[in-house]
Amino acid sequence: MYKAHMNSEIYNDIKNFILTIDTSSQWELKSCNQEEIFMQKKFHQLDQIHLDFKDNKYIHMVLPMKNSSYSFYKKTLYNNDSVVFFKKYINNIINV
Repeated sequence: MYKAHMNSEIYNDIKNFILTIDTSSQWELKSCNQEEIFMQKKFHQLDQIHLDFKDNKYIHMVLPMKNSSYSFYKKTLYNNDSVVFFKKYINNIINV
């Protein structure tokens, strides 16, 4: 029960951060549910932020790379370090 509660807190922290991204940054939220969060940059199909929460132990992240057409994949444990990493990375990419 504790692990599910912890995962829910981490999911909500990430979701709340995502919802603060300014729409003028051209990023659109395409999907936001307990299994995934998916964002895409307007007119740039390859620029995606995809977080997969289906695994109870890991968060699977596909993140854009600055000034590149490639993406970065990271498999990280459900913990607060993952949230800190995600927020810093996205702030660097999007300049929130």
